[in-house]
This record gives sequence, structure tokens and C-alpha cells, in this order.
Amino acid sequence: MLNPLTFSLIGDFKIPIKWQNVLKLLPQETVLSESQFNHLLNNYLPKLGAQQLTRIREAAAIAFYHQQTDYPVVQTLCCDDAPQFKLITADRALCWVHKGRHYKKLSPVFACHQVILGNFIEDFWNYYRELLAYKDASIPEAALSLRSKFRRLFETPSSS
Repeated sequence: MLNPLTFSLIGDFKIPIKWQNVLKLLPQETVLSESQFNHLLNNYLPKLGAQQLTRIREAAAIAFYHQQTDYPVVQTLCCDDAPQFKLITADRALCWVHKGRHYKKLSPVFACHQVILGNFIEDFWNYYRELLAYKDASIPEAALSLRSKFRRLFETPSSS
């Protein structure tokens, strides 16, 4: 769907104004099937590159999603950090597994902090391996143990 949100997103995607102006000639506020939309893009923007076409399709899909009423529009999306997810919702949260990559980027200065971080990263990935094993052979007792380990791993201790 082409509507004001689509054009806002297309602007964020840095689609040149000349192509945005061509898109304004296409049906606005009209729900189109994927094949109908692709047909219009191929006819009106035949020289546009594959990456720019992808961005236009993504913008139109996001705009359609936000105006549709068949399903509730998600307010916060828990996902990985892939760029295509950034504009679907106003708020995003990294799932804890994807957040794990960011711990490797930390570089503590003090030796004691390096040890703490190293231990945490090791515990983090050990927990993840246990979780994968649980997925393959789940038993209720293991679920309780995993919950407890998750809390110990991620709860921040505080002092009174």
C-alpha cells in the first residue's frame, strides 16, 4: 500500500526524490496484492535497482501492516538486530540470545572486570547449549532448573 507512511519510510530508506515522485503517480491508499504491486513497480520503475525495489516493497508492506485491522498491530517486537525489523514497530527488544553477541564487544580495562565478563560469557553460552539440549529432549525437571539458571544469569544483584 502506498500512503503517507510508505513515503515517510521510503524517505528514511533514502530512495531518490525522482523515484518517489513516480511512486506518487501510482494508486494511493489502495491495497494491492504482491503481484499487482510488483507489476506496477516493473512498469513504472523498470530501471530501479534491486535493493531500492526491496526497500520500496518493505515500506509498502509496513504501511499496509499498520493500517490493516484484521490483526492487532504489535507495539514492541522482540527480534534480532536485522535492519529490516527496525521500522515495523516503534519499540524493539533484542531477544537475550541475540543480545549475547554484544557482550563479546565489551573490553573491560581492569583485570577483575575481564574475569567477570569472561565468566559471564562462558555461563551465557553454556546456558544456551543447555537450552538447545532441552529443546531436543524436554523434561519438566530440566525446565525448573533452566528457569533457575536463567534468573541467576540475568538478575542483577543489588545491595541495600
